[in-house]
Amino acid sequence: MPIRIAVIGCGMIAQKRHFPELSENPNVTLTACCDYVPERSRLMAETYGGRSYRTYQELLDKEELDAIIICTNNATHEEVAVCALEKGLHVLCEKPMAASLEQARRMTQCAEKNKKILMIAMNQRMSGAYKKAKEILSSGHMGRVLTFRTVFGHPGCEYWSIDGKESWFFDSKLAAFGCLADLGVHKIDLMRWLLEDEFEEAFAYKATRDKKDPDGTPVSVEDNMVGVLKSRSGIIGTIAASWTYYGPEDNSSVFYCEKGILSVLTDPEYLVKIDYQDGTGERFLVPGVGSNEHPIRSNIPDEFVQAILQQRESAIPGREGFNSLAVAVALNQAALEGRPVKVTTFEDFV
Repeated sequence: MPIRIAVIGCGMIAQKRHFPELSENPNVTLTACCDYVPERSRLMAETYGGRSYRTYQELLDKEELDAIIICTNNATHEEVAVCALEKGLHVLCEKPMAASLEQARRMTQCAEKNKKILMIAMNQRMSGAYKKAKEILSSGHMGRVLTFRTVFGHPGCEYWSIDGKESWFFDSKLAAFGCLADLGVHKIDLMRWLLEDEFEEAFAYKATRDKKDPDGTPVSVEDNMVGVLKSRSGIIGTIAASWTYYGPEDNSSVFYCEKGILSVLTDPEYLVKIDYQDGTGERFLVPGVGSNEHPIRSNIPDEFVQAILQQRESAIPGREGFNSLAVAVALNQAALEGRPVKVTTFEDFV
């Protein structure tokens, strides 16, 4: 039987990524969807099939499901996930995993208690470019990574969010963080995965430089963040996230290694390239990372469905989502307090 899936939240990420990819998966039946704006869920139901609801509670009470996908604001991820997990459903949750580490811990423990999949939608791990970078770094071909820099910046969520300048992304009560959670957590997770290492200390600056609410006051979350991270093995590097890159998107990473430099998404043609100390190099033509303007299949729903069918842990389980969120929380705290902050991993969190 196909996997019966409902989508909770019908904003832009659901409309542009999850619904189209689910509809193309032969192992999926799109059973239902919901959104607090009824027109959105009705449109998705009419386009992709299934029934439309206004609240997730009503949907979960009335539908027979195997799994849900959460595409709501960050502050509601935990309540929706826990409710679904307690009902025996698998959960795919958009990033960031939650608005706090306590929420993320409860989600993870609930999934483990109920023996259900909890997957976090960190789609950059699935991209062709970063998979190639992972292959190169894991092979030892470049020697040790000594330092790195990683960036994710674009003109801002108002150009992407279905609500424009009134988006929940700009509301600290619903988002918890700004560009740090929207963009920075992607690069945090990517660095952890690529380096096969955990970060133990963080320092950062953050600011609201340009984004304003409709009444002209600055938004309640940061639109720029620059941080420094130190891993357990001693790797240090910089991370930047921004909603004020008023031009082309920058989603690049550069790894400075013992035997040369590995660059990802710095060249528009060769998305992965190596430059050796002796002046020689290698160039790789690989698939890129999807952007808001140029969506590329994320493969996140496909991985979620395969994990369910194969009765295995997903590629990005709850503990991974927790540890990436923990770095973001440490960066935010460091920026607020003006001092380096230790990162708390899932194993250490009380």
